[in-house]
Amino acid sequence: MSGRVEQPRRIWSDPFFFAILATIGGTYVLLILVMLLADVTFLVQSRPEIPVAIDFESRGDGGRFQSNDPIETAFADSGLTIGLAEEGPLRLRRFDTRRPPYAARDLGAPHGDFGGPGRGAGGGRRASHPNRHPLDHVLLAARRSAADPPRHETIFDFGRPVTLRSLSLARPATQPISVELHGEGPETTEHRRLEPGQARLQLDVDHVTELVLRATAPIGRASVDVEAARQLATNEDGTRGDEGPGSASRPLAWQVVPPASAWEPSNDPATLTFDWADPVMLDRVTLFNTEAPTLIRLYGEGGKLLSERQVEPTGRNGLLAVTVEQEGTARAEVALPPRGAVAELGYRWIGRLRSDFERRHPFVARWTHNAVTMALRKPEIRYSIRLSLISCTMTAVLSLWIAIPLGYLLSRYHFPLRNTIDAVLDIPIILPPLVVGLSLLILFQFFPASVREAVVYEIPAVILAQLAVSCAFAVRTMRATFDQLDVRREQVALTLGCSRAQAFWYVTLPESGRGILTAGTLAWARALGEFGPLLIFAGATRMKTEVLSTTVFLELSVGDLGAAVAVSMIMVVSAVAVLILARIWGSRVLSL
Repeated sequence: MSGRVEQPRRIWSDPFFFAILATIGGTYVLLILVMLLADVTFLVQSRPEIPVAIDFESRGDGGRFQSNDPIETAFADSGLTIGLAEEGPLRLRRFDTRRPPYAARDLGAPHGDFGGPGRGAGGGRRASHPNRHPLDHVLLAARRSAADPPRHETIFDFGRPVTLRSLSLARPATQPISVELHGEGPETTEHRRLEPGQARLQLDVDHVTELVLRATAPIGRASVDVEAARQLATNEDGTRGDEGPGSASRPLAWQVVPPASAWEPSNDPATLTFDWADPVMLDRVTLFNTEAPTLIRLYGEGGKLLSERQVEPTGRNGLLAVTVEQEGTARAEVALPPRGAVAELGYRWIGRLRSDFERRHPFVARWTHNAVTMALRKPEIRYSIRLSLISCTMTAVLSLWIAIPLGYLLSRYHFPLRNTIDAVLDIPIILPPLVVGLSLLILFQFFPASVREAVVYEIPAVILAQLAVSCAFAVRTMRATFDQLDVRREQVALTLGCSRAQAFWYVTLPESGRGILTAGTLAWARALGEFGPLLIFAGATRMKTEVLSTTVFLELSVGDLGAAVAVSMIMVVSAVAVLILARIWGSRVLSL
């Protein structure tokens, strides 16, 4: 028999066999690469956007409007300037729909059918766009009122025709008080007058739906007597007064109106313009009290028309949220019918005004201002990065401190319960992570309260929860490392006079250097991605026990997908960097 070794022959099925293996394995590798590429593409292409909802109740900086604050530039900090397309006597004004002046008494929200002050014909339960929302201020075009200077008004809205018997004041009038009684039709208005010194006025008027008291100074407490209804009273501040017995089937409504404004809603159509310093994603425009179709035009940069849409009427006191969802909007024009208003504007922008350099070089600005840089500006995320690095490093060190002696013991010695201990080490690996966290939480219920309060939902709980899972992987790695080392080298060291500890320290441990790096890296990376035990045992309290994995959960829970993906990529880059450094360092250690 010759000493020549016969090489295995290659048969025709080898290429097909290897193609199957490459397809199965390559599919998984390709899936990982495609997932990472999708994350990177999302971060590069997406713009970090902050949702803004303007309801005209407060300024762009969050402060309350003052009487002399111009509405046109009140939201300049949010990149928005508001104006009117028409030139002339019309001006932009905010009207309070909760307490509208008498000149705008048909504006009210929510509608009376829903318990609000709205008294218009529309906006009720049967309207196409019912108004049941508690609005505050709305924005509309207004003109100077032709009425005399400031008036104080008290309005009794009976909601249905009643017989009005008398009007009483708590104190005699100190000024002339105009009394208007409104019926169901436009021609059913009667005028009466309370002279100074009078405290009671006999009326005896049928089919009254609304009573209006008007004076040049506060009127004070007033009450009315009506048939088939309870006595209705108002205090000086407009709160409910005492009501006498009666047979009313529904409570009556009243309203004390502030001094009449010098402005009133315009009876002419008007076009409101909204201009942004940088294009935004316009989400919605909420219209109010439009009794004719409204035209909404959206323009991009350079005045390019993006879309044009005609919106159906909301009806009297009706409310309609128009979903727009137009990206790249630089200007919006809302052509309102007479007395129509804009109740809310919702859009998303980058959260800051761009510099001239960024406008000239948008590609460079995309790299300097993206989801990652926005995430790193948040103090909560910076804290979670710092806590993650510290806790993962401590977990890796503690894991090696346990894994090296335990792995060596399981690899070199046979002792009672060895197989049982080996099986117990698999429990943290096969158990659902949430169960590990729940078990730790239950365990600490048996500890003294001082110990429990110092650990549970504190930073030590973060490290302990990471250690409970990561250490098992480190032990498995170290045992496999010691199994691959030749035991004869230790035996030679023993024959040369070394003790067992010396042989382990000077022979076995240096040879296992690469395995130690692998175990430490695996434990560090596993601790970085731990989520379930942390959520149960340590919680996800911001600026306290928040780490990167729980940051992803918290950002997703508030709808900030960009920040969640950015933090995810930070975790991927950190894990890959640690893995590469460990491999390079491990190769150098092995070569030495």
